[in-house]
Amino acid sequence: MGEWIETVTGKIPVEKMGKTLIHEHFVFGYPGFQGDITLGRFNELDAIDAGVQAAKAVQQFGVQTVVDPTPNECGRNPEVLKAISEETGLQIICSTGYYYEGEGATPYFKFRQSLGTAEKDIYEMFYEEITGGIGETGIRPGYIKLATSKDTITPYERMFFEAAAKVHKETGIRIITHTQEGTMGPEQAKLLTELGVNPDKIVIGHMCGNTNPDYHKETMKYGVKIGFDRFGLQKWLVHLRMMSEWKRLSSCLRMGTLAKLCYHMIRSHIGWDVL
Repeated sequence: MGEWIETVTGKIPVEKMGKTLIHEHFVFGYPGFQGDITLGRFNELDAIDAGVQAAKAVQQFGVQTVVDPTPNECGRNPEVLKAISEETGLQIICSTGYYYEGEGATPYFKFRQSLGTAEKDIYEMFYEEITGGIGETGIRPGYIKLATSKDTITPYERMFFEAAAKVHKETGIRIITHTQEGTMGPEQAKLLTELGVNPDKIVIGHMCGNTNPDYHKETMKYGVKIGFDRFGLQKWLVHLRMMSEWKRLSSCLRMGTLAKLCYHMIRSHIGWDVL
C-alpha cells in the first residue's frame, strides 16, 4: 500500500499529487491583521475569488497540487482553501504550525510559557489538528510548518521543533520549514534528524535565499529535501530587499548540474514554471 497525504478535501495517494508547487500562500497576514477591521477587514469571498483565479493560472502550467504552509497565526484559513479547491479541482495541502520568533505569535506562547503549559499546549494542538482536524472544520493538515530566525534557532523556536518531532514520530506527518534570509538550513536539518524525524519527510524551505552550493549540500547531507521555492516573489514584494531572480536561477542551475542533488531539490513558485 502506497503513501497518502491529507488535502483540504480529503486524503489522496502521494502518487496522485502530480506537478506540485511546494510552498505557496493563498492568504497571508502578519499577526495583528485580524484586529484591523476598520481599514483592512478580511473579506472571505474576495479571498476565495482571488484564490480561484490564482489556482486556474497555475493549472494552465500543469500544476495539480499546491502546498500552502501558512502558519496558524498568519491567516491560515483551511475553509477558504477548501472552497478554492472545490471550485477549481486544484489539490491544496495546508499545514499546522507557527512562524519564527520575530514575526510570529510570540507574546501569546511566551505568556503560556510563563504558565508552564506552552510545550504541552503546542504538542496537543499539533496532534489534535493532525488526527482530528483543524477546529470544527474537519480539515486535516498534511504538513507541520516550522520556522527559524536569521542566523539562530531561538529557544522559543526550538520549542516548536521539539513538539513537531514528537508528533511526527507518533503520526508520520511531514514537516516543511521557513529559513530566514538564507540561514540555518543545515542547523534545521540537523536538529530535526537528531530529534528523530525521518529525513525523507522533511523539506527545508527557502533555500534559494542562499546562493552558496556548499550551504545546500551541507543541508542535504542529512538526507532531507530542500525547497527552491521563492521564484516570482521579487515581482510582488518590491519593497523588500530580496535576491534577484537571476541569482536564484543561477544558483538553482548550478545545483542542477549534480544529478544526485537535483533529485533532492523541490522547485516552486509560478515564476519558475513560467521561465
